[in-house]
Amino acid sequence: MEKKLTPWCESVKIAMIERGWSMQNLADAIGMSRVYTSAIIHERVYSETAAKLISDALGIEGQEGRKIDSWCKSVRIAMVKRGWGVLDLAKAANMSKGHISAVINGRVQSTPAVKVISDVLNIDETALSSNAN
Repeated sequence: MEKKLTPWCESVKIAMIERGWSMQNLADAIGMSRVYTSAIIHERVYSETAAKLISDALGIEGQEGRKIDSWCKSVRIAMVKRGWGVLDLAKAANMSKGHISAVINGRVQSTPAVKVISDVLNIDETALSSNAN
């Protein structure tokens, strides 16, 4: 099954087509690698700074109101209420500390990790099901 593009990703791809830009052209324009630029566009990695650079370079609107930001805040609040650090959450979720950190800080999107973390902390992840992959 093909993944549905987010509106921002779709806007990026359309703007690139309109300009006749390849992924490498865009990467060069924002001063980042082609691989990293592609990961940002396809939302495998999230960087607010990189997304803004991409949006500005293409003259499109940015990614406003990302649901992942709200989920990340919910996770951090739930951790504080339990007195947990990242290592505690990693142990409870049976995941590596590095992966947990990347997911809860919005740098990596992983539906399975979001589900496990949400289950461990008893928080709602249903709003993210279309954004976190």
